[in-house]
Amino acid sequence: MTIPTDDAPKHTQTQIAERTSGLMAQIADDVRKSKVGRKTKRTPELINDLLLYLRAGLSLEDAGRQVGVCNETIHNWKRADPDLSADIEQARDDGMETLEAAIINIMSGGSLSTGSVNRDKALVHELRWIMSKRNARYRDKVEVNQTVTTYTIQANPKSLAMFDQPLIEGDFIDVDAVMIEDQSEE
Repeated sequence: MTIPTDDAPKHTQTQIAERTSGLMAQIADDVRKSKVGRKTKRTPELINDLLLYLRAGLSLEDAGRQVGVCNETIHNWKRADPDLSADIEQARDDGMETLEAAIINIMSGGSLSTGSVNRDKALVHELRWIMSKRNARYRDKVEVNQTVTTYTIQANPKSLAMFDQPLIEGDFIDVDAVMIEDQSEE
């Protein structure tokens, strides 16, 4: 605690308030100008690596994990940058083509083949399953057959004397869904 002396400057409350408000305004301006949060990891090299992993057939989540970026961050980058979003979608399509090429290689006994027919079938099945989860184009097709049957139900004519038409009339549709599996692997 300091004891005021006669030679110490005497400040009025108004002067202290003016200095304090000026200092507070300067601090507020500095905070507004500074960026809050961590510095972004996004660099051209990181984006190139991410796109390479996607082109190799990895999922967006797995590719992000390989470059050290979480899935949410990548989605935020995509929302903020339409060009990056288009590049990512193109890389994902290229990744599907890479997986298609791998399936063809395995089925034809190429360098990716295990040498065992059963193991190759299981590997192709797994690759197709992965592709079906990532892109609707590779999902199983569903064929729908329907038959239409018309029913007419009439109530007791004495109780419905005021009605000239049947009580219920309409078409009822029976739907039968059949799974069609792709036979191209044989």
